[in-house]
Amino acid sequence: FLWWVNNILPKSLPPELQKLTDEFDHHMLMEFAEYSDGEIEHLMSRLKKFQSQHPETVRFHVCEDPWSAQRAMLFRFAVAPAFRTYCIGLGQQGLSIDYALPKTFTKYPTLPEAKYPMMHRLVYSHFGCNVYHEDFVFDNKTDVHDAKMAIKKAVEAVGGKLPAEHGHGTEYHAPMDTQKRWMKADPSNTMNPGVGGTSFKKNYL
Repeated sequence: FLWWVNNILPKSLPPELQKLTDEFDHHMLMEFAEYSDGEIEHLMSRLKKFQSQHPETVRFHVCEDPWSAQRAMLFRFAVAPAFRTYCIGLGQQGLSIDYALPKTFTKYPTLPEAKYPMMHRLVYSHFGCNVYHEDFVFDNKTDVHDAKMAIKKAVEAVGGKLPAEHGHGTEYHAPMDTQKRWMKADPSNTMNPGVGGTSFKKNYL
């Protein structure tokens, strides 16, 4: 339903931000406040200087009114459900993952695209901590679980971790020392049975 009506609904972003999304491929959303007098003024000065050094590739917009700021912040939370709607509308498979890379790493890991062709790829991340979220669109012939495990190996091959901030759940196997720490904290296996490759049974039997 959302796939069909989305294009007839008004744009959710303020016009100034929508214009930037049409002009640039990469965006950074910043929310900040002053802990001491003059911090915002100092930040604005540095932003203007940075923009002047890169006039063709950098532009920024300040959301002055509360409504615009709220719309911008809400937009970041719309990415995940929008991706799911997009995949359903295309009739294709979607995969969402999160992983962390070493802070010294400056490029994306080489993913197994030859074996698992990716129709579309969306990257969004936490600025400054090297945690990445990626959404992939695969055709219906691809084994998405196998693709996910292959991507996990590619990330770990460069010293990264997958998963990162969203935990192992019952999908990924945690390292044995992590499993032992969980088992020590929850010896009856009551709180999170099956997490990270542990047993689903009481007392881990």
